[in-house]
Amino acid sequence: MVVLTGGSVFAVNMLNANPPTPKPAPTSADPQDVTSDVIPQVTDIVATKQSDGTVRFTWTNPHPEEGDKYVVAESLASGPGQATTVDTPVAYTTLKKDQTTCITVELRRSDGRSSNPALGCLP
Repeated sequence: MVVLTGGSVFAVNMLNANPPTPKPAPTSADPQDVTSDVIPQVTDIVATKQSDGTVRFTWTNPHPEEGDKYVVAESLASGPGQATTVDTPVAYTTLKKDQTTCITVELRRSDGRSSNPALGCLP
């Protein structure tokens, strides 16, 4: 009986003498920048009342790239107006009587990705 017990202890010690080495967790060789795909909103939207009854809106593209366009729509109490695409950071709309005159502007990249809309109003 002693031999069996001693043999069992010897066998268990031999099994634990060289435990398997755990493999390291895989790491990414090419870290990804998740913020690089975010299209920035336009900034500094300025509305200027014109003498002909229109409102001129201008804005700044914070990170311009070749092929950028802007999707502009009036922002009405009843909902968004018809969208128009322009190549330059300027748009005109008719002054609204008895309501605020506003537009939304989205920056659209040449690959079709767009920013969230930015709102600008004539104070």
